[in-house]
Amino acid sequence: MRLLFYIQNMSGGGAQRVMANLLNELAHKKYSVFLAYDTQAECAFDLTPEITVFNMREGCSPNVFWKKTHIYRKTRTLYNIRKIAKRVQPNIAISFMTPTNCDVILSLLGTKIPVVVSEHITLTLRRGVFTNFIIKCIYPFASAVTLLTRYDYRLFKNKIKNGVYLPNPCDPLYESKNYERENVVLAAGSLDRWYHKGFDSLIRIWSKLQEEFPEWELHIAGNGSQDSIAYLNSVIQDNNCNSCKLLGFRKDVNELMHKAKVYCMTSRYEGLPMVLIEAMNAGCCCISYDCKTGPSEIIRNEFSGLLIPDQNEMEFTEKLRQILNNDNYRKEIASNSYKTVIRYRSDEVIKRWGILFDKLNKHS
Repeated sequence: MRLLFYIQNMSGGGAQRVMANLLNELAHKKYSVFLAYDTQAECAFDLTPEITVFNMREGCSPNVFWKKTHIYRKTRTLYNIRKIAKRVQPNIAISFMTPTNCDVILSLLGTKIPVVVSEHITLTLRRGVFTNFIIKCIYPFASAVTLLTRYDYRLFKNKIKNGVYLPNPCDPLYESKNYERENVVLAAGSLDRWYHKGFDSLIRIWSKLQEEFPEWELHIAGNGSQDSIAYLNSVIQDNNCNSCKLLGFRKDVNELMHKAKVYCMTSRYEGLPMVLIEAMNAGCCCISYDCKTGPSEIIRNEFSGLLIPDQNEMEFTEKLRQILNNDNYRKEIASNSYKTVIRYRSDEVIKRWGILFDKLNKHS
């Protein structure tokens, strides 16, 4: 079966990491896998050589003024999406993330190629009126819309008739080993999405604890623009948060997770946070805000992690203090963490993708 995937870029991010894992797993299972993205942005992930890559933004370089316009770039992208599909002749096309999803659906109308669009953020998120209108009008033309959480699936199954519950895959599974862990509280994510990830909130929380725990450090891994880095550094300085470090983009996030004792997630909204699954998979003691979707489906509170009422900084601070003070409690939570993420292992999730592919291919 020939599978053609589309995404804006592969330069870093949770959805991109999920796609890289999915592509590699499918290629190893003898699917013919093709990927189209903006290749002018460097790929941050290792892809198996069996995957054929195309540039979705070919010819979009702004050489003259009119080529810099959004209309030109959008038209060229839509043209390239259809051009690549005609060349590959896939059995199924799969798109990740809302802007690309809409582009792919529109571009492939009339081709009879089944299109699967994958959402990587909760549909409960307040978006612009135009974006909501586009989703409402265009998504029904997709053959399937994958939703990351049972919450979204239950909420939108009557509105999205072609919705399918499909969580993120995660491997390898954590095994109980005596990793040399450090006194590090870790967080990770794009710094350009600092508001989404709540890094400002996390820095404020840490500023209340750093004097009490001078042997500990807060590390935040993730890439970002100079403006985003400057802003977060100003938050660090304003809160005198001397033991907080911005690590920048790291390819070894999994290794960082195996070394850290605690992982914090202070997101204001999520879909199904891959980074939280990976941190639990790596045996971190995880503490997270119970934002609208994601964390409560992953963490069993007080057993495999700690769930804090959404955006309650005072309680988050107190619970983080508790796990930093109590080694035995922290280790007990960490030792249980991988037990609740077994259901996200790659072989189980890939099997669900395979069932969907077979169903759509049979009816195409």
